[in-house]
Amino acid sequence: MRSRHTAFVVVTRADPGEVDKTLAFNAALESYEVDPAVYIANRLTPAPGPEREVKLGTRMMDAPRGTAKKVEAMEASLDRARKREAQALAELRSILEAKGTAVLGVQSLPRDIDCLEDIRSLAARLAGNPEASAKRGGS
Repeated sequence: MRSRHTAFVVVTRADPGEVDKTLAFNAALESYEVDPAVYIANRLTPAPGPEREVKLGTRMMDAPRGTAKKVEAMEASLDRARKREAQALAELRSILEAKGTAVLGVQSLPRDIDCLEDIRSLAARLAGNPEASAKRGGS
């Protein structure tokens, strides 16, 4: 664990209820003189797609009656989730990055990671190379 070739990575959620737990875990690691190289806030709600720029009424023109209200409620719920996650991520970053620890956010993936190529794709996303991750269905 103390080799210069070893890095400790902590995966957490960008959720207001998890911030205190993550910071407490960080304090526990520090008490053992373990300094994580990076914290990854996993499963962030993806940003809305380009269709959101089109008015809801236009998008739902041919949908069954009542669909637009349901879609509007779902979109509002997702927007609230994004806001909560952004606030939690900002809090984690303000505290952990001040200590010199990187904090990265990763959007939810379209499916589970189940092979070596998926791990490579995730590594490319974390390194800021989304083109490499697009080969296997990443976004």
